[in-house]
Amino acid sequence: MEEVPNVGQKKPHVVFIPLPAQSHIKCMLKLAWLLHHKGLLVTFINTQSNQKRLVTSGGTSWLDDAPGFQFLTVPDGLPCTSDSNDEPMQSMEQVASYMADNFLDSFLNLVAGLDTPVTCIVSDGFMTFAKTPYAAEKLRVPIILHWTFAVCGFIGFYQAKVLMEKGVVPLRDESYLKNGYLDNLVDIPGMNGIRLRDLPEHILGVGPKAHALKFMVETVVEADKASHMIFHTFDGLESSIIR
Repeated sequence: MEEVPNVGQKKPHVVFIPLPAQSHIKCMLKLAWLLHHKGLLVTFINTQSNQKRLVTSGGTSWLDDAPGFQFLTVPDGLPCTSDSNDEPMQSMEQVASYMADNFLDSFLNLVAGLDTPVTCIVSDGFMTFAKTPYAAEKLRVPIILHWTFAVCGFIGFYQAKVLMEKGVVPLRDESYLKNGYLDNLVDIPGMNGIRLRDLPEHILGVGPKAHALKFMVETVVEADKASHMIFHTFDGLESSIIR
């Protein structure tokens, strides 16, 4: 990757929107730091609670040596308290529900206050529930979906759409979890010998996580619309799938 020229030119400004979960934030921070190192301006959007945890753990101490890299926050439905030892917690479902209703307005208001115009949005692929593609459209900037795991993981989630179209899922009832149905092979180019049981359990559409199938399908439908995607992988590891 070449250095971004900065003589007589405005630096590109990339806004990162991670899913508010630790592993997703960590992965996207690595990419954000890499792009900043190459000369881009970076704004990293955390929820207020996650940013507080990051600061408390010393995770922002390097910012003194990183001009042009900033963290900004959006609400997540929890009160902002000063006592880190008595911090209320939310489930991922609760955070997602709040952000689905409130993130878009908070984000657009935040962007309106930025000193530098946004060049591009890099959004966690799962953050489409928070209307990040619509935000990019409204701001008239491109959006790149970042999947913070290997391509095989994305392809596994993508099967929610494929298998639902084929009528393979949702399962008729929970008896299909034990009657051998899950041993049926799934035809995935570049991935041989994958059985239905090897895919994420959210896809099956039964049991406590039955509601997740709808979310998975909606997520991959939005992924189909994306012009660019980034995967947390490299060619030597998954070349048969990437190609």
